[in-house]
Amino acid sequence: MTPTKSKPIDLSNEWRVHTPNLFAEILTNPGTHVLRAPLEIFGGLLSRVAERANELNDPKLTELMFRLTLYEVSDPEHKKYNEKITQKYLHPKKVNHLIKKLEEKP
Repeated sequence: MTPTKSKPIDLSNEWRVHTPNLFAEILTNPGTHVLRAPLEIFGGLLSRVAERANELNDPKLTELMFRLTLYEVSDPEHKKYNEKITQKYLHPKKVNHLIKKLEEKP
């Protein structure tokens, strides 16, 4: 019996990272104090990248920013969090499909 090759599952569009919490978690571990300055610099750079992404208004780049939780509206822990907007950018095809279905109903 030969093993069947299964098609690899692409999860690239399913993963999210809460970047601010990731940095905080890294820094709470013993011996990571040497990473404080590099992570603060990196966090500042990511913030500037998020600002530029917002200016460019590119849908794929915006989706990545949402996946990295670099926008306040995509951060469930922020008071400006907006689940509807977040879902729209994380699952644009799914949302567009649902909108079309709703528009078709009488």
